[in-house]
Amino acid sequence: MEFSIEDIYKDALGFVEYRDRAGNVTVDTIIYIADKLEFYVDSLKLGNWLEFGSCWILDSTYTAVLKIRNVSKKEIHIQDLFLSGNEPMYSITKSIDDLPLTLGPDEEQEIEITYNPTISSITLDQITLYTDCLQFNLRISGSCGLPKIKVSDIDFGDILVGTKTRYNQKGSAVTLTITNNGASDLIITGFHFDPPQDSINGPFFYEAEDFGPEPPSIEKPWIIARNGGIKSGIRYFYFMPSEIGEYKALLYFENNIMDLDSNSNRKDYAIIKGNGIQDNTHIESGVDENNYSLLPVVPNPIKGNTLKINYSLGQSGDVNINIYNTAGELVKEVVNNSETAGEYSKTVNISDLVSGTYIITMKSRAYETQQQLMIVK
Repeated sequence: MEFSIEDIYKDALGFVEYRDRAGNVTVDTIIYIADKLEFYVDSLKLGNWLEFGSCWILDSTYTAVLKIRNVSKKEIHIQDLFLSGNEPMYSITKSIDDLPLTLGPDEEQEIEITYNPTISSITLDQITLYTDCLQFNLRISGSCGLPKIKVSDIDFGDILVGTKTRYNQKGSAVTLTITNNGASDLIITGFHFDPPQDSINGPFFYEAEDFGPEPPSIEKPWIIARNGGIKSGIRYFYFMPSEIGEYKALLYFENNIMDLDSNSNRKDYAIIKGNGIQDNTHIESGVDENNYSLLPVVPNPIKGNTLKINYSLGQSGDVNINIYNTAGELVKEVVNNSETAGEYSKTVNISDLVSGTYIITMKSRAYETQQQLMIVK
């Protein structure tokens, strides 16, 4: 009498009933306990793949300590273990000393797999392991290639001396973009100015806002995907000229490219520049910021379809009041003209704006301010 098991990698339980001519019944139980192995790297359980991921230097060595664990309810005898040999960039540098090896329930054995990439491509191989009854396979993958960083530039244009602003002379919030056209993910872990900028006097600043993504750090890096990944709308930049003249600095983004000098697409910095200018009208008459204000929006958050914005001007002149979303996009122009000194109130239709966080900005002469607005619908 023969029996078959539908899945030899799973435990099975069967019953056989015998009946003699006198009607007596005998029942036998058949139990099949499968060999069961799981693979781990550190405490991470692997599926069908051991992935080295993106490695960044050719002719370097990357290793993974692979744990083979017996998760069956019986002893397992490992008879053989080897690489398929399809890709010579992989090798078993620490194997099992004596085969066959017996693993009891919950016991494990370590081996070490080494990856030595010599070309910039994705490479595949396979570990094969035989027990007394079954064959286990674990595929291996790795890729090698450099990220390629390219950072856009910023030009604030002409800005009044003594004015700290995050807008260019056209009234748009300045932003930059980081692009990765390389073969591996780009990891941004920090930034620094060259020459260094004073945290109080600038003239250039990189300051995090209460909205939007956090600045890059080792603990929370920016990861920009390979093959055309983009991080755009980065808008943490301010400029405050202290005197008339041209200003320029480089803002470097620290990243995982090991040798930038060998990368023909190297541009891991933004050129930030601006001009300090003097407003003769401002010099003659002076601007008292105490006479300028953008009053807090009430209520905030707002649930209706209309918004009332109250503000005052200390002197006659151009005034710009706009509403931006957190990506720095202009969504509503409130005021963009010349007005005389005084107090004003504008009613704005916001029925077309979706729920979310917005920024109201006001600029007039040397006065500049902003406030956060929450819309709930």
